[in-house]
Amino acid sequence: MTLRVGSDLTLDDPDNAEAWIRCFSASARSKKLKDEINGLLQRVPPGGSRWVSPLVVVRKTDEDLRICANYKISVNQKICSDSYPIPNIENVFYKLAGMKYFAKIDLKGAYHQIEMDKEAQEITTVNTPIGLLRWTCLPYGIKTASVIFQRAIESVVGDIIPNTIIFQDDISVSAKNAEELKSNLNKILSKLKESEMSINKRKSLNET
Repeated sequence: MTLRVGSDLTLDDPDNAEAWIRCFSASARSKKLKDEINGLLQRVPPGGSRWVSPLVVVRKTDEDLRICANYKISVNQKICSDSYPIPNIENVFYKLAGMKYFAKIDLKGAYHQIEMDKEAQEITTVNTPIGLLRWTCLPYGIKTASVIFQRAIESVVGDIIPNTIIFQDDISVSAKNAEELKSNLNKILSKLKESEMSINKRKSLNET
């Protein structure tokens, strides 16, 4: 992970923005949950903070667990708002008009590929059954996470590759012929590799 954010995640009034919320006991004794948390320790090192949010666990369709936090009831109301354009359906249809070949690249781990500096990390501290843990990467649930992620990925891929639509962790590429599609895909994959961004090959696909 080489993309870094920090100044994007700031508090309106950091001197008067403390928040401490206990860890809810639901699922706290789940072995799978604890194993998942232990697996994240490299990304979420132990540490104290004035801002602590409760753990939230989301079960994904493949039965894996996604570790999040309920920032809505803690720091979200104190985080400075941010704005950045997210593709809308009209722009998507406009770019797809006349295209015959399509491909999709899924970014593995999505937000977790974005690193944060220490100041931003402290804001994301989460209360878990095994203690306080702090994210070093961008966590799900932060109110500006989608904006931060969209901006970061667009800074990697840029706008020089035609017929490319970036929507969060999905990068869609279209072309009028197979050769053009292959060329555009290679350009995107090269840029992702330069930034050490990982893709989910199982969820990425080509189709006509």
